[in-house]
Amino acid sequence: MFIKTDDIVRKVQRLKEMTDSCDPFQIASDLNIMVIERNFEKQLGMYTKILSTPFIFLKNDLDDFTKRIVLLHEIGHHVLHGKILDRDDVKADDLTRASSKMELEANYFAAELSIPDEEILDLIKQQYSSPQIAQILTTNNNYIALKVELLNKKGHNLNRQEYSADFMNYIG
Repeated sequence: MFIKTDDIVRKVQRLKEMTDSCDPFQIASDLNIMVIERNFEKQLGMYTKILSTPFIFLKNDLDDFTKRIVLLHEIGHHVLHGKILDRDDVKADDLTRASSKMELEANYFAAELSIPDEEILDLIKQQYSSPQIAQILTTNNNYIALKVELLNKKGHNLNRQEYSADFMNYIG
């Protein structure tokens, strides 16, 4: 059930080639995912399938920045975990135990999809800090930290950045 980061990077690359876009709304459309805003009290977003149709529900009062971050994350669930929801043999307990790992995988996916290698490497070379890079690239600082991890796995030797594993709970 768990996905290696190398496989996440490959899936993102295939998706970029297929959709020719990094815009999460365009990608969702290209993947025939229905994106619907709804009145969640706390939850920022949710991915599910209804009668084999993929849906992403977004909290309706999110600002554009947060909406984009959440949508990227939920698209990650679709691409990485969508087939799991189609299986009859997966139990709710299995999904609950795997939940934190699946959330991290979706965040790696979103970081890889939304942050081009060349752009972040150029900003690092110019000695911008992680928060500055996040601001320049209009993303979340935690995605910068995850992207740095992915770049290190691709052979770069960058300083590890700290990130909060549950940051999606606090960005809304």
